[in-house]
Amino acid sequence: MFLDELPEKIKEITLDDINWVLTVPAIRDDKAKEFMAMAAEEAGKPEKSLILVYEPEAAALFCKHTPFSKEALSGRDESIFSEGSKFMILDLGGGTIDITSHEVNCDGRLEALVEPSGGPWGGVLVDANWYKLFEELFGSDVVIELCEDFTEKLDLDRLIELKKRVIQPSDAELTRIKLPSVLFDIFAEKNEHVSFHEKLKDRAVIFGHCQNFIMSHKLPNSYGVSTNVPFDVNIQREDFKVKERDGSLMCFDVFHPLVRKGEKIVVKETTITKEFRSHRPGMSRVSVDIYKTLQDI
Repeated sequence: MFLDELPEKIKEITLDDINWVLTVPAIRDDKAKEFMAMAAEEAGKPEKSLILVYEPEAAALFCKHTPFSKEALSGRDESIFSEGSKFMILDLGGGTIDITSHEVNCDGRLEALVEPSGGPWGGVLVDANWYKLFEELFGSDVVIELCEDFTEKLDLDRLIELKKRVIQPSDAELTRIKLPSVLFDIFAEKNEHVSFHEKLKDRAVIFGHCQNFIMSHKLPNSYGVSTNVPFDVNIQREDFKVKERDGSLMCFDVFHPLVRKGEKIVVKETTITKEFRSHRPGMSRVSVDIYKTLQDI
């Protein structure tokens, strides 16, 4: 409609005078970007007037023209876009998170520091986990029937969206959400002889009496600690080399696995015993951080 009315509204402008800027996620590959360009051309946007730009790069330009408070700049007076400044843009969208980092050049233009990165970790992933929880509570057949009702599904999506906006990383309390009554109505129709509350109670009671039913677990991650090991020039990086008081060369912050991905852990039986030395003699207490990784180290 806009394209149809434009020539009537402004006689001096034609479609050839317009540059069309189409933003794309930074993690999209060349085939996906080519498809976007073809789709735009199919929609009537001439290729010669079409510009594809990474979404976080467009966000960086927007930030450059947006005034920030001192609080947002951590109390600094200077602009984050002064020459030599380095900054990172995290574009958190619905489907993806795109990450780019730039340095401000002497002429004010932005120079990329590393290649764009990111992944499919946008807001819809949170929504999917909510619905996964609903399926665990009510059953997939109940959730499927709910989603077939467009109005009820939209109301529930809006409720989840509101919750996402108010949750803060520092929140320690549980998040509560008021579920639509239609979920309980559909559950009652499909489970005539069992109430929803009885179903939840039965699950907990059964497990409480049969805790030994689960004999073992297979670990989905590797777990370990950070350690210092003798430095090996053929393996470790130079920037991780440190010299101890006795003159020995060590490599710091090396992941030492306590248990590895895929290992079997027998409930109430498996124990892990490791012996480590503190990095300073005479220490009576030390804090140990446990790390995990998806890699089978």
